[in-house]
Amino acid sequence: MVFVQVPSGKQKGTVYVAYAYPNTNAHEKLKEVPDSIVQRMENAMQSMLRAGLRVKYESPDYVPEVPREIVLRAVAGVDAVILLLTCKVDEEFYDAAGDHLKVVANTAVGTDNIDKQIATNRGILVTNTPGVLTYATADLTCALILATSRRVVQSHSLVVNGGWNQPWYPFGEQQSVSWGVRNKTLGVVGAGRIGTQVALSMHSGFGMRIFYTDLEANRILDALPGTQRVDLKTLLREADVVTLHTQLDENTKGLIGEEELGLMKPSAIIVNTSRGPVLDFQALIKALKERKIGGAGLDVFEKEPFNPLTAGIPPEVLAMMTFTAHIASAELDTRANMVEMAVDNTIRALRGDFPPQVVPEQAGLDPAIFRNHILRA
Repeated sequence: MVFVQVPSGKQKGTVYVAYAYPNTNAHEKLKEVPDSIVQRMENAMQSMLRAGLRVKYESPDYVPEVPREIVLRAVAGVDAVILLLTCKVDEEFYDAAGDHLKVVANTAVGTDNIDKQIATNRGILVTNTPGVLTYATADLTCALILATSRRVVQSHSLVVNGGWNQPWYPFGEQQSVSWGVRNKTLGVVGAGRIGTQVALSMHSGFGMRIFYTDLEANRILDALPGTQRVDLKTLLREADVVTLHTQLDENTKGLIGEEELGLMKPSAIIVNTSRGPVLDFQALIKALKERKIGGAGLDVFEKEPFNPLTAGIPPEVLAMMTFTAHIASAELDTRANMVEMAVDNTIRALRGDFPPQVVPEQAGLDPAIFRNHILRA
């Protein structure tokens, strides 16, 4: 079922929101969303209507994902689509939308779900939501680093399952004794906004020395005492904690595989809050099983949702891992900010502006390429 809201004045285009939009119409079926956040979503919806846009959005019956066949029917003839990272935008999608499609606004930082070359060839702008989830993702990364290094989840499970049956002893089996992270070396693979914030937090809070690898020097990190910009192999050899913060593309898929994991210290841990395919999962399981590394904390996976119970992971390896369900940006304000930015990108683009959140692949191109397509009748 698709809800439709129509502007009071002259209609200037149609926007399809390809997910169950949590405004007042959907609130009863999305009771976990606080009223204050629902009001923000309602305000964003109203901003599209005030801009003269007709808005279609999905029923809460389709939480968390709208079936693809429904999306392909709903995009026909629209001027813009606001969507999630789980929605694949390929040639089939563009063909289903037709010549009117002008803007694809991703409610995410990553855009590996979107074929941006086809979009550019057709004069379609692609936008994302960078910046608004930097702190939330960095905070979750730091939490995974601490939880994995200190074996917090394993100790929690021991207690709640009634398995804690030994008295305190300095090196007791049930004490989850670990190396910790204070004054150790943090290796940051990809020193963009999120990687930089993780480094700053772990340096200031735990005295970690920073090694990073990136295509460009990072002046903020270079100002920290002891920081070194190094190649990937050096980083993997030296770091006690490796944290991944790269985008997913043909160059980064499988970036960390068996060879790379083999360079790490046996006591080192690796954390991934970027994209699942950046880390070769089977190589990771092998490295953990052979005790080539000390642990792993994962928020993202090659195939999601992920179930470790059906993945054939040995229990002794599971005990070395910490999992979260792709929740790095799962702060209420952050998620609301992402939707608001996607809406703002859409409004700006459809009135002929070049939104600041255009994806990097299009940011350096002549805006006229897109403006001519956007402003045509």
